[in-house]
Amino acid sequence: MSKFSGSARRRVGRLVVAAAAVALTAGAVPTAQAAGTADPEVAAALQRIADASGSIADCKLVYERDPALSEQIPCPWVNMGADGPEVAYQTLNYNILPDGTYDNLDDVTMNSTETKALVSSWTNGGNTSTGDLVEVPEEGASGGTGFSTRVAAGRWKLAKVTETNYSYLGSVIYRYVHYANFKYAGGKVTAWGTRGDYLSNESSVVDDQGRIANTATKLSASTAYSYMKHKIALVAPVYGTYAYNYPWVKIKMTGSGATSFTGAAL
Repeated sequence: MSKFSGSARRRVGRLVVAAAAVALTAGAVPTAQAAGTADPEVAAALQRIADASGSIADCKLVYERDPALSEQIPCPWVNMGADGPEVAYQTLNYNILPDGTYDNLDDVTMNSTETKALVSSWTNGGNTSTGDLVEVPEEGASGGTGFSTRVAAGRWKLAKVTETNYSYLGSVIYRYVHYANFKYAGGKVTAWGTRGDYLSNESSVVDDQGRIANTATKLSASTAYSYMKHKIALVAPVYGTYAYNYPWVKIKMTGSGATSFTGAAL
């Protein structure tokens, strides 16, 4: 196993939940409820959970009325679950030598093949962004789209943020992951490697509606940002689509190799 620089997990303060609850009020009763199969108090609790106007007591109410449903929906007031904290942040520092060899700067016991495989395992999930690789003219790019050894050679850093949503009892509802790989030299971020985002470990209520935002700083630059955002519909049995979540992460990189991030899991 590799050792990650800056792998200590940190909690990100939750921002306001971007949720749009469907009509679960007395003025607009869903079809399932009209059939007598929905609990009005559970519906009201889902509304408060969706717009973050309630408290963990609403998650408890859902659990007491419908334990199976409770284990399928995210509870925004639970920030520690069976898999650890709400947010995990990992970085990997490595060199690519002119001959294409990978040199792991965080774990010198890993050879080139192992390091290359590690980078690949971090960056092959989900929908990677099209045309991410930037070949920097001063480094010998000739206008092509290939990832040449000459352009690749240098100091790289890979940053990965995982935001986890937990149920009332701490089971995983979904994970949102955003990663960005960048090269830096001379106080500048000089090239992007692969960037991407994806969901994993989704419960049955999660309807992934895809990426809705994707921006990256034009390089080279002394400070660069990689930003991605997803849209998720939460569709509960009987109650229908009761909320939309918009998890996002913005990773900041500097020409010295320092990184940080901001984001929201809901």
